[in-house]
Amino acid sequence: MTIRKAVAKILAICTICSSSTIVHAEELNYRLTAQETEMVRLQTGETVVIPEGKLVIMQRIINDNSCEASYLNYRGIIARSDLKYIKVFVNADPLNLRKKPVDGDVICEMPIGTQIYIISENEESGWNKVLYNDNIGYCSAKYLSTKHVIGSYSTPLSNNSNNVNNIRVASNFVNGIIVKKGTTFSYLDAIGGESKAEDGYLPADIIVNGKRVKGMGGGVCQVSSTLYAAIKSIKDNSLINVTKRYQHSVPVGYISRELEATVAYPSKDLQFIPSKDIQIESYVENGRVYVNIIEIAS
Repeated sequence: MTIRKAVAKILAICTICSSSTIVHAEELNYRLTAQETEMVRLQTGETVVIPEGKLVIMQRIINDNSCEASYLNYRGIIARSDLKYIKVFVNADPLNLRKKPVDGDVICEMPIGTQIYIISENEESGWNKVLYNDNIGYCSAKYLSTKHVIGSYSTPLSNNSNNVNNIRVASNFVNGIIVKKGTTFSYLDAIGGESKAEDGYLPADIIVNGKRVKGMGGGVCQVSSTLYAAIKSIKDNSLINVTKRYQHSVPVGYISRELEATVAYPSKDLQFIPSKDIQIESYVENGRVYVNIIEIAS
């Protein structure tokens, strides 16, 4: 391209921008048509029908009601109200995509962490119409999130109220922590080091030399083990490098041996280093403790 042509191209772009509303970065992304819609071609005036769920690119905003967009080899005017771009992630492993809500035939399975697009939402039924790999179908909204969950695990709580209390305390300490890539996460540091009454911990069963005895903070190992299991559930095992992890001296009932991660202040800890920024989500609900590993977009 000659300098004269390059300058002419820049001037043309500036002319378009100055005569229309500025298009923000997110609006330049691929957009989803929320329903079957029509595009009026710029040069010929002919109408092109765009099927539901197809992707278009917004080129510029003309006014509050319309925009210029491209679809395949076509370029024309389309109603902005017909465009939708709701990107979410699957938080179940796997999640069925069905031909119709609730009991429709299964089209395919969508793995946890998969990025999909919402076409329409039905709050009354709790089922969304979505697009996944060119397949349009329905899935339960409760398994979708704007958070990119890459690992998840849960374990059952015991009937020991002090034990459950300590799990809640440790879970609250861990919940929401962001671990930057290349930095070391220490579970003991996250939960306040040694379990102390002033932090909310109570005496409960702990394992010492293969025997169950009463000790302050019994139950915190269940959160660390659930966290470790969530890390091990991540499909890309290079994402998090576990540098310290220990098993209990005897098996525990809430998790298998290969997923245990006991801690004991100050000698035994669960530590890891992520290669991407992540966030830990931990909570107690419906008789279980849950841990999710969320990848933070860069």
